[in-house]
Amino acid sequence: SASSTSPVRGISAIAAAAAGAGRTAQTQAAPLSAAAAASAGAPAVAPLVLAAAAPAPSFAGARRMMRMELGEELLLRPLRPPADGEVAGEARTAEAVQELPLRPLRPPADGEVAGEARKTEAVQARLSSCELEERLQASFSEFFQTGTSSSLQSRSLRYPCPEHGPAWQHSPWSQTSARFDRERPAIVVTHASVSPGSAPQVVVRWHCVNISHSDLWACLTDAPVDVNQPGPEGHLQVDVPLQPSEQDQGEAVIDIREEWALPSRFYVRVYSCKAIDFRGDFLGFEFGATLRPLSVSGDEWSIFPSGRTASSLLVVA
Repeated sequence: SASSTSPVRGISAIAAAAAGAGRTAQTQAAPLSAAAAASAGAPAVAPLVLAAAAPAPSFAGARRMMRMELGEELLLRPLRPPADGEVAGEARTAEAVQELPLRPLRPPADGEVAGEARKTEAVQARLSSCELEERLQASFSEFFQTGTSSSLQSRSLRYPCPEHGPAWQHSPWSQTSARFDRERPAIVVTHASVSPGSAPQVVVRWHCVNISHSDLWACLTDAPVDVNQPGPEGHLQVDVPLQPSEQDQGEAVIDIREEWALPSRFYVRVYSCKAIDFRGDFLGFEFGATLRPLSVSGDEWSIFPSGRTASSLLVVA
């Protein structure tokens, strides 16, 4: 009938009325009694509480006001001059820094100066040695590589002087040069090789003029060409006597022994075991040598240009 109202409709009406009135407090629908619900033929409904969400508080305006007041306070606050104690403390700190003792530079001792001088001399010696070997190689190649077979007939084996030109002859032991003389003693190592393995060997070839073949020995050393006496100069020196047949042929095979303890790179020399004096010039224990060190793990060197041999380039006087 029109007078009877469904419980669901009643609750909906109450909620709509509360929302339309803009209430913020809790709104409670009137509960139906059990008897009324039974007479209406509807089940009893428990009370329903509807709550409208309260708006979150806003502090934006308060924050703006605080910033404005703080800014005005900073602008209006006068700068405070430093106290006397603070000034005195800064002054004491500056004085303490200024009074720090400066360590004077200690002059080097005589031993240190001498040590540095020796190091410098050793470096310069190595540089000059490498330069000498390279210049001897270049002068030899330039002199003996050019020219025809007929013009080479008049040439004799020697180290052309890298400073004065091919008309001069360089003597390695005395480190002197003189005008070329066919009778001047000379030894030139032309080829050397190292064969590694279980039985390592060194093969060396040379040409010798105006020196007795029976006086020739071989030497393995780490001393470069500009050192005439490796042992006294503190270098490794392994002297190897040559067989008469090797002395005459100008070729020797040297078996490397383990007790020699050769360095990783070494030079091969052939020298006269007797001192030589030539027309008043003391040539000493004249020698010829490879113009670069050879690797103990295997290497080969020749003084002649690639593809050339001594017999194809010159005739030994």
